Amino acid sequence: MFKELFENEEEYKNALKVRNARQYLNDTDYIANKIVEYQFLGKEMDKDYTEILNKREEAREVIRKYEKGEW
Repeated sequence: MFKELFENEEEYKNALKVRNARQYLNDTDYIANKIVEYQFLGKEMDKDYTEILNKREEAREVIRKYEKGEW
């Protein structure tokens, strides 16, 4: 049903990429919050979140490109 809302397959695939990017950001928001809290409290992080933070930036880039119509 979702697929019928788009004019072609490419537009549909791009919309799915954006949806997945937004979902990833929602699913990992707690990590960004945790980092800020630990910094504020002067606590050391219990884990390295570099990979997740990089993937969050990639997700933001997908969303920016879509919103600018660069696809």
